[in-house]
Amino acid sequence: MAKGILFTLLTFSLMAAVMTWLLYLDKKVVLGTVTDELSGLPLASAVVTVGETIQATDDQGRFRFQGLRGDLTLSVQAEGYLETRGQIEVGGLFAKEFPLEVILRPNLLIGIVRDGGTGEPVPGAKISTGRQITGSDAQGGFAFRRLKIGATLSIVAPGHEPGEVVFRGEEALEIVLQPQITVVEVKDEKGVPIAEAVVSAGEEVAERSQEGVFLLRRLREGAQISVLAEGYYGTEVIYEGQSPLEVVLERSRVVVAVYDLYTGQWLPGVLLSWRDDSFVTDGQGQSQIEGVKVGDRFQLQADGYEGGEVIYSGEGILEIALRPDTLQGVVREAGTSAPIPDVVVQMGGRVFHTDANGGYHLTDLPAQAVLTFSAPGFKDFQVVVPHSTTLDVVLQPLEATFEAKGIYITFGLLASEEKVRALIDMVARTELNAMVVDIKGDSGRLAYHSENPLALEIGAEQKGWMEVQELLRLCRERGIYTIARLVVFKDSVLARGRPDWAVKRPDGTLFADRKGSLWVDPFREEVWEYNIAIAREVAALGFDELQFDYIRFPTDGETGSLVYSQPSTGESRYKAIQGFMAQLEGALEPFGVFTSADLFGLTAWLDHEADIGQMVENVAPYVDYLSPMLYPSTFTSGLLHWEADKRPPQYPYEVVYESLVRMRARTDKPLRPWLQHYADYKYHLPFGLEQYRAQREAAYDAGAEGWLFWNASGIYEEELFQGE
Repeated sequence: MAKGILFTLLTFSLMAAVMTWLLYLDKKVVLGTVTDELSGLPLASAVVTVGETIQATDDQGRFRFQGLRGDLTLSVQAEGYLETRGQIEVGGLFAKEFPLEVILRPNLLIGIVRDGGTGEPVPGAKISTGRQITGSDAQGGFAFRRLKIGATLSIVAPGHEPGEVVFRGEEALEIVLQPQITVVEVKDEKGVPIAEAVVSAGEEVAERSQEGVFLLRRLREGAQISVLAEGYYGTEVIYEGQSPLEVVLERSRVVVAVYDLYTGQWLPGVLLSWRDDSFVTDGQGQSQIEGVKVGDRFQLQADGYEGGEVIYSGEGILEIALRPDTLQGVVREAGTSAPIPDVVVQMGGRVFHTDANGGYHLTDLPAQAVLTFSAPGFKDFQVVVPHSTTLDVVLQPLEATFEAKGIYITFGLLASEEKVRALIDMVARTELNAMVVDIKGDSGRLAYHSENPLALEIGAEQKGWMEVQELLRLCRERGIYTIARLVVFKDSVLARGRPDWAVKRPDGTLFADRKGSLWVDPFREEVWEYNIAIAREVAALGFDELQFDYIRFPTDGETGSLVYSQPSTGESRYKAIQGFMAQLEGALEPFGVFTSADLFGLTAWLDHEADIGQMVENVAPYVDYLSPMLYPSTFTSGLLHWEADKRPPQYPYEVVYESLVRMRARTDKPLRPWLQHYADYKYHLPFGLEQYRAQREAAYDAGAEGWLFWNASGIYEEELFQGE
């Protein structure tokens, strides 16, 4: 029995040992680490759930579970990471540890920021949550990793209202920001809203919400806002984030300044009518007006001036010229300067008369009127209304011959008004009584503004020189007889502008004489018409006389082979010059202006046209005066039928006297020779005051009706003209 008890005890002990051993073997361990998929670094505080047991990883990302058995669910979570789930079987007699390596993938949020008004992406937006900050790219896109579920995203973007979004774990997120609206209030200086203002920032024009209130969207700080309104000075302001933004506009002010078109003097007392208001210019011809809009009209009235209307186009100072529409003066007799009463002054269909003192006063003159002065026993006088309010007129007796004693003002001298005035003064204080002035010069340039279409096309006008009307005014004041010199067929300007009208060489190139001047074809009637049109314009300017020069064919250079529009013979050349002169006379007849022609000095000595088409007989019948150019230095002894050793500059009296006597035998027209007032350049003989006086004496002795002295430099010895 004792043995049985002992066996039982041993058996029980053995079973207990086995049970103890089995219990020891049943203590299973689940352990491992949690790491970041991208960086490979351990993740602390990750939540690991095995079955019903939960544990957080330590700072090395480790976890350890003990005493678990069976088929268990595994879940690993961490903020900013995607949850990992799985199954784990913990069992077996001999397995004690169950190691796990858990890798968590960071969550990724892909987002885009859009404009709530246009739906367009918003670049440059700032998106932040906690310490995480990013910005939207050019397409409005942005991205976040390891974002916590429930995190709040704050979004700000220039020109938009700020926004917030809670992250719920989405992989894609669209954020809509509403455009920021800035209210701009536009008022005038008195606080009155300006309804018609235009408010803009860059290319965006504000929407008007109510009178004087405008809405701008998406404004960024620092943006420049422009505010404009008709009748106000525009302004620009820098946006600093404020709303509403008040802008005050100052009413625009325009200074209207009115002056006399002819004198340039400011006009006081001019009545300005604008809208329903009226103003009067002050002593300086000015008036300041507020609130003028572009397109507003001003009506102007002033006694003695043509009324007008001007449209405002935005100037700060609006200068307006009024044209005087009155003209007054005195009509006098040439030579005696006695006033002529009851002269008929015609302007279109209107007729006026001078009073007992020869005075007249015309009103309501149009800008381009032609005036005709007529009186019994006097030659009619025509003139275009001058750019002046005064015009004294000298009428020539029908049968009288004016004995001109004159000098020459070359074209180039008109560039210096001071020199011209000095010569006028000299004429006024000496026996001189006339001036010859280049109006169409040797190159074809015009010393006045021509309205002729061809002259405008070829640029014939010489601009910037002394005004012809001013020169005429100065001469009228001094009682000086004015002669306009017009060069005809020597015309470089016309030849270049119309090369088909030019004289050419056999190879088709333009002919130039020894001085480089070009010539136009005297056969062509188009050339005649151009010169006649210019002559009519100059006659209307108010000159007493028109003098025509170079009414001939060219002489300098190789002229024998020149090409014209028709065969060039002595007879055809003669008829061409005669035909031109006949047409010229008829065209100028209505103007009542005297005419003269410059002739080669040799025409007095020759009985043929000498290859230039010019003779006394085909020119004299069509003009009032002939002016042969009798400069002794231009003659040779042989041409004068003198002995070879008898040089013409040594005999200035004989050259002038014999030439005039010969010419007098061929025409009864008054002769007024050109005399030499320059040094002898051909023979280099003395030629000065003594020789000048000898020429003049010869002119008187030969019965000339006056004389003209030529000096291309415009320098004359005043002693010569002091009289006897």
